[in-house]
Amino acid sequence: METRLNRWIARQNRFYNLLFLYALIANALRVINPDPSSAIAKFIAYTGILSVGMLWFFLAAWVTRGAIALYSSDSTYVAVTPPWKIVGQVIISYVLAIFLFAILYFDISPDERVFGRRLSFPSALYFSVVAITTTGFGDIAPCPECDGTKLLIASELLFGFFYTVLFFSILAGLAGRSKKASRSAPPSVSD
Repeated sequence: METRLNRWIARQNRFYNLLFLYALIANALRVINPDPSSAIAKFIAYTGILSVGMLWFFLAAWVTRGAIALYSSDSTYVAVTPPWKIVGQVIISYVLAIFLFAILYFDISPDERVFGRRLSFPSALYFSVVAITTTGFGDIAPCPECDGTKLLIASELLFGFFYTVLFFSILAGLAGRSKKASRSAPPSVSD
């Protein structure tokens, strides 16, 4: 049973990796050419938008699965997974959230009423980083009448806040695990 589960997880991870790679390529093409004219470019643009939705589902599933594995009482995930891998997964999911929010801001910015101007992708990425870290410089802001955009930004702020708390609780748990392991190690015998 365990090997079947491991094979299923490995297939699922390969699928997510391919989906993430396709989403990066498709959305990079959308950023380079925001107004596609050929049928192939339109297909890539529309499937890029679809892949972003699928990546949101992937991110939610990945974070939920990781939180359950970390905090369930019968989980051996923390005991068998190297700390660098756990921290790496947290950082990757944080960067993925920044990227996905940036794509959303880029997609809604052609309506110049939303941010007062059209955002380039680097500007959308910058705004996403500023929003998720709750820095808020104020150089890019939603219009006062755009309640949907404010809700989107508020959700990124909350995600960033709770994810920062999660990140530091994971670091504290890993530090406690290593301290506990060093105390329970048998003393070395020296001649």
